Amino acid sequence: MKRVFMFCLLLMVVFGAGAQRVSHTFKNESLSKILSVLGKESQAYQISFLYDKLEDCKVTVSFRNLTIPEAINRVTEFQPVKVKQKKNIITVQYRKKSREKISLHGKVFDSRTHKMLPGATVQLLATDSTVLSVTEASRFWMDGGEQGYTSDFYFDVLRHPRSYLFKVSYVGYCTVYIPYTLNNLSGRKFLYDLPPFYLKEERNTLKEVSVVASKVKFYHKGDTVVYNADAFQLAEGSMLDALIRQLPGAELKEDGRIYLNGRFVETLLLNGKDFFKGNNAVMLENLPSYTVKDIQVYDKRSDNAHFLNIDNDRGKQFVMDVRLKRQYAVGWLANIEGGMGTGNRYLGRLFALRFTDHSQVGVYGNANNLNDTRKPGQNTLWTPSEMKEGRLQEQMAGIDYNVEARDTKWKLNGNAQVAYTGLDVQSNILRTNFLASGNTYDRMKNMRTDHSWSIQTNHHYYQEFSDFNIDLRPSFSYRRFDNRQDYGATTMRDTLLNTYLNEAMSRGHQLEASLYGSSSIKIKDTNDHIELEASANYGDNEQQRLNRYDLSYGQHHYGRTCSNQYFKNHPNRCVKAEGTALYWRNLAHGTSLQTSYTFNYRKENKKQALYLLDRLDTARCKSLSDLPSVTDYERVMDQGNSHDSRLMETRHTLQPMFLWNTKLGKGHVNMQLFFPTFYQHQRLHYQRGSMDTILVRNDFLFSNGNSYLQWDSDDEKTKIFAMYRFEPHTPSLLYGVNIHDDTDPLNIQEGNGNLKTAWSHEVLVSYVCNNSAKQMFQGVEFNFKSRHNHIAMGCLYNDATGVRTYRPYNVNGNWKGQLTYGISVPLGKMKHLALSSMSSVAYANSVDMMATATEETAVPVLSTVHHFSVSGDLRLSYEWKDNKISLFCKPEWQHFDSRHSNFTSIRATKMNYGATALVKLPWQLELSTDFTVFSRRGYTDSQLNTDDLIWNARLSRTFFKGHIVAMLDTYDMLGELSNISRVINAQGRTETYTNVPPRYAMFHLAYRFNSRPKARK
Repeated sequence: MKRVFMFCLLLMVVFGAGAQRVSHTFKNESLSKILSVLGKESQAYQISFLYDKLEDCKVTVSFRNLTIPEAINRVTEFQPVKVKQKKNIITVQYRKKSREKISLHGKVFDSRTHKMLPGATVQLLATDSTVLSVTEASRFWMDGGEQGYTSDFYFDVLRHPRSYLFKVSYVGYCTVYIPYTLNNLSGRKFLYDLPPFYLKEERNTLKEVSVVASKVKFYHKGDTVVYNADAFQLAEGSMLDALIRQLPGAELKEDGRIYLNGRFVETLLLNGKDFFKGNNAVMLENLPSYTVKDIQVYDKRSDNAHFLNIDNDRGKQFVMDVRLKRQYAVGWLANIEGGMGTGNRYLGRLFALRFTDHSQVGVYGNANNLNDTRKPGQNTLWTPSEMKEGRLQEQMAGIDYNVEARDTKWKLNGNAQVAYTGLDVQSNILRTNFLASGNTYDRMKNMRTDHSWSIQTNHHYYQEFSDFNIDLRPSFSYRRFDNRQDYGATTMRDTLLNTYLNEAMSRGHQLEASLYGSSSIKIKDTNDHIELEASANYGDNEQQRLNRYDLSYGQHHYGRTCSNQYFKNHPNRCVKAEGTALYWRNLAHGTSLQTSYTFNYRKENKKQALYLLDRLDTARCKSLSDLPSVTDYERVMDQGNSHDSRLMETRHTLQPMFLWNTKLGKGHVNMQLFFPTFYQHQRLHYQRGSMDTILVRNDFLFSNGNSYLQWDSDDEKTKIFAMYRFEPHTPSLLYGVNIHDDTDPLNIQEGNGNLKTAWSHEVLVSYVCNNSAKQMFQGVEFNFKSRHNHIAMGCLYNDATGVRTYRPYNVNGNWKGQLTYGISVPLGKMKHLALSSMSSVAYANSVDMMATATEETAVPVLSTVHHFSVSGDLRLSYEWKDNKISLFCKPEWQHFDSRHSNFTSIRATKMNYGATALVKLPWQLELSTDFTVFSRRGYTDSQLNTDDLIWNARLSRTFFKGHIVAMLDTYDMLGELSNISRVINAQGRTETYTNVPPRYAMFHLAYRFNSRPKARK
């Protein structure tokens, strides 16, 4: 009986202990502490664990009425531990591998418009509503979205199956709770896409409130630099180009290329869209500056990178995004301008945009004969030595469109443009050639008229599906030209060397069509993907040229040569095709490896037939329409200078690339290692006269592509970049053909079959610091470039006849190093004063092949020229109310030197200094003016040591509430500029007289139109 009683008592204790239940709430407590608390409370279980191993595991949990084993399972859920129970002993063991994390990625949209809602708050909750993490749905990586931001968000969680609850809220929208279960986990997948989160707008919302902030010129928003357009003072009637020129660190070239802090801006966007397809001039010269809200600069991911959710994007571009003010972002915007000036100058332009949330259409037209990029009151890179030649007529019209789905799953955009250009040049050129045997002097007179008509169109269609996307880009261009030239030249030393008269006419066309297609395919249960690309290109050029020349030499025993040549260049076709297959493997968070194979195919067929019409007993041809019959001129073909070239090239490229980014200190490190290796096979079949040769070359080469290392601070204020690149450059097979081309008797071309592959090396290191709070920017950059076996076109100059013979050679010793420093900072408490400076030091070692001799068998020798330069650009500006005055000074000192005999060293200084002003005058008038002195000193020729004083001005006034702007522009009011420009360098001195004087005035009238749709009730 006693034994039975003891057994029952033991059962009661065991069952009583098993029934023990506990309740607790822990907030961000260590797992070690929680297990200690449970161990002390437990009556029947012993909990075993290593305290130090679990100290860093933080837990936030709440539970009620759980047994001890249930409580332990609850607090260790999703922690890097393994729980074992053997009888009444519970062991909690730390597992390092289980700490591996994955990312959950999602987006927040408006349920009605499907427009992204950047700035929404997203909370990650446990199923019992315990808050695990909070983030903001805001990421600036792709076009679209408010102010360039998207509503992307990310959460890092442990790789364990679990159910979550998302709480999504946004001002003016109803808060939603969305459940989500994470399961079907793959060991090689690190990023999981969540379904889209949609929010419904609340019915009773507050009306829009405008907040006026102080006008800072730029600030940082994430990884984006934002320039506030209203903070810059611009003259009435200014276009986008005037605004960009004032951005700190910006440089706008005359051809429309934009550089910011020394970095090339690859694409100019409008409201996040790639309008005008790389033709920056259309938007720069036609978009009114008053419509711009801000300009954002950032690294834009490609559509493909956004679809695949990858940060390491080989298609990433450095872009400048022009964002329109809200009143111009929806509706119609038009700007019409016309002007007449002295010297029969005229200007007319039309620019109109139609914008909605998901579609844009732009039309533009331009007609002018200015051939001038100067604008009063603006500092540009223009100098008197870079004066444009001739009278240029330009007429163009185009249309650009963009349509995209509200959910951004597909988009279609494109453009079409027609253009005409006509150039009339009349120039006289006096040139002194610096030669070791004594200088020679060229006197040239040139009259040229060029006419061309062109049409081009580009289109782009992109669509995303669940597991793949497609990208199609067809393009077509056609250009027809008709040119004429009359040219005369004499070359002298102590006596006359030669006299050359030439009359040429040419016409023809250029056609090009291409098609590009690509697709990216996601691999199930991984973040890996495959990319497939293919492209095809067809080009066809045709040219007919009639060329008559008369060449006589000063020394009679060299005789006289006359020829009436007819060139027929056709067929001239090129077919290119390319295919790429790429596999992208994600190794871990921030680490990936991609391997691609590319096959390139190119086939070119170029034929040139030369006919000597002077051998025919026919009347002189006055134009290409007067040619004799084909049967007649076929009999007088110049076989020695007619050729047929057929080139076939294939290339196989294997490109491994390693990409890595990680947190380092107070920033992030990005590294890209790229080592393409390719095998190239080339075959050239060349026929010329009695020559019939086949050249074959097989190359196995490699490079490091674009490998770099970059560090960005978390606040995006500091960037450090380092890059080293080496690349091979194989010489053209045509250089290897042993030819002697004397179709131009004064400039003879020869081949060289002993050329080697050239190699280029480049090192770039830069440091950039932007401080938005202080409105300060500073940056320093070092760039070094060198070439091994550089292919130079050697020149042998016959000092008895003035004939130049060119032949390619390999040379070594070409290199250049440059150090640049720039800073921009406001001065004073009110920041009315601003100081900016850009200075650089450069040294270049230039090696060429040159020789002066009478014998044709002479060989050019190495000629080395050393060029050392120091330059700067210092600007000080003062702004008050709507007025602005700027002072600037741009000094440059250059030193040319060489060990070559009879080389005259040059130590010269250029100094451009002056002022610009924008001043509000009575009667609502506005004056925009610039005064510049262009000084040159240090030249032995006193005619080159000049001071040119240039004063330009614009007087403008607005009417009818700003809808009409009247402008009067005057250029070179002091009459200091002439149509004569002088340039000197190590090779010689050139003086050019053109037919267009740079002094003129022009009156403009511009009409502004803006229409917005009526607000919905």
